[in-house]
Amino acid sequence: MIKKSKLYSLIRPDAFLFCFGIDLPVSFIPLYAGDLYTPVFGLSKEFVMGLPISMSMLFTTIAFLAGGYWIDKKGWQNTHLWGILLAGSGQILSGMAPSVLLYILSRAVYGFGYGLVFMSYMGFVYSNTSEENRTTGFATMSAGMYSGSICGGAVGGMLAERLGFQNVFFIATFFIVMTLGYTVLFMKQTYHHPEKTGRDKSQRSYKADLKLIFQFVTDKNIISLLVLLSIPAAITLVGTLYYISPIYLDSLGTSQANIARILMINGVFMIYISPMLGPLMDKSKDKRIYIILSGIIGGSGMLVFLFLKGLLAIVFAILILSLAAAIGHSARTVYGLQQKIAIKIGGGQAMSLIRSIDRIGWVLGPLLLSLILASGEIEKGLSVIGLIYIALTMLFIIISKKETDN
Repeated sequence: MIKKSKLYSLIRPDAFLFCFGIDLPVSFIPLYAGDLYTPVFGLSKEFVMGLPISMSMLFTTIAFLAGGYWIDKKGWQNTHLWGILLAGSGQILSGMAPSVLLYILSRAVYGFGYGLVFMSYMGFVYSNTSEENRTTGFATMSAGMYSGSICGGAVGGMLAERLGFQNVFFIATFFIVMTLGYTVLFMKQTYHHPEKTGRDKSQRSYKADLKLIFQFVTDKNIISLLVLLSIPAAITLVGTLYYISPIYLDSLGTSQANIARILMINGVFMIYISPMLGPLMDKSKDKRIYIILSGIIGGSGMLVFLFLKGLLAIVFAILILSLAAAIGHSARTVYGLQQKIAIKIGGGQAMSLIRSIDRIGWVLGPLLLSLILASGEIEKGLSVIGLIYIALTMLFIIISKKETDN
């Protein structure tokens, strides 16, 4: 029997299994769309190849917003179980899809399920930790998710070479269903059952929340953080890592297994580099230093395409973008949560809003970079993205204020 103070440790195997399953196909999502492609509403092939990723990101964002409400009403476990079922259904539907349009719709089902599971993990950690061990709980959750993602992506690439894309989706479903079994068998003692609140009290709280949410999304520092840095960072990283890289590497004749190995770079940085930088960021009185550094590094990494092409260029770009993400991800979150309006609205709700708005970049990334792919000047287009990223970072320096200056 696990001690109550250590119940958060149960999340790691669950998160590993789930992320292993969902990321088995990660290295070929746009490539499979290309295999299924037929004209859809007159859209270009490049644009359609980006739609499965964008659709899944869009519905993940919707699930983030719905999941928080669901957890408050039913507890993390209800959201978790339904999320697993939807994510697994999305994977098996992807493998069975006879057309690219149905494939895109199947990724929407998967994305909504993934979003619910992610929010359930947040709810699990929150309800099974205290102030003394909550950071450790979230770190344990992240370790399970990223390690599962890395292993799943690598194994999925190797399986795709031998068994084909469709069969990898079916295998992914099996591991996601295993997660369901683990949750039911080993995590019952952690289930949370929220107390019901009166209708009048809920209505008053809802109106107050709407007012605070409006103040949050119109705050100068929050807007500058999200519009100038968080969304551009997501567009650059997701568009390059999950959309451009598999297509670009495939055009170079890179094997599916090696494509998966290259995509692992980002997860390795998030597991090993980001935690090492955490203590340094905690000591800093102004988190903007790391946010700005992240933007400059990330934008500069895209400029490699001015000088290099091919495998070396894309690997270098992923390395630099992953370093920028390891530096900036936590710093942007902490900076946002330290604003007065974030403290007023509450850390949990502020985190949910930041993540939801940040996902706009995840949705737009593949779609915007599909225009670059369609132009036939990939290297030039990616370099322009890098220059815009750096320019927006400079604008953030001018507009934003130190978090303690509000």
